[in-house]
Amino acid sequence: MTHPKVQIVLILENKPSLNLSKQYEAQRYSLLLLQTNKKRGCFWQNITGSVEKEDGQKSAGATELTWLIAAQRELFEETQIKLSLTQFIDLKMDAKFTDIKGRNVEEKCFLATYKENKPEIIIDPKEHQNYRWVSVGEVQRNFYKYGLNYECFLKALEILRISPNKHQIDHYEEE
Repeated sequence: MTHPKVQIVLILENKPSLNLSKQYEAQRYSLLLLQTNKKRGCFWQNITGSVEKEDGQKSAGATELTWLIAAQRELFEETQIKLSLTQFIDLKMDAKFTDIKGRNVEEKCFLATYKENKPEIIIDPKEHQNYRWVSVGEVQRNFYKYGLNYECFLKALEILRISPNKHQIDHYEEE
């Protein structure tokens, strides 16, 4: 049996104070990273979580709407940020892997955008111990434990038409 999970790349669009050139465009955007607690390994990640029966999962599997509902619920559970379903974009990145619990996981990645003032983040200490907003131009592969998190981040930049910095691509391609 496959264990369905979602991953959400949350990007905050900061209100520009000046007309920024293309070179500094990435500074307008920030990525939310969550740090897992000690019990879970103390690593930084995007928002992740399981698709649950209440999301509409049937025994035959999850539908597109089920995945979206799960992404919306996980974002709220892990940050207390409530966004409408229309604020989520399917990054069309699906991954299958075996997790540390030995489960066969299918994970879908989503982009969520937030365009208001920086929201208050409330994390659950049972899962996370810290969070941080990072300018998307500063994010590097070594910020993450798992490569899929970084791949989803890069895909989110592509969807938003934000050019990654050269060091982000060069460093990733070296691995």
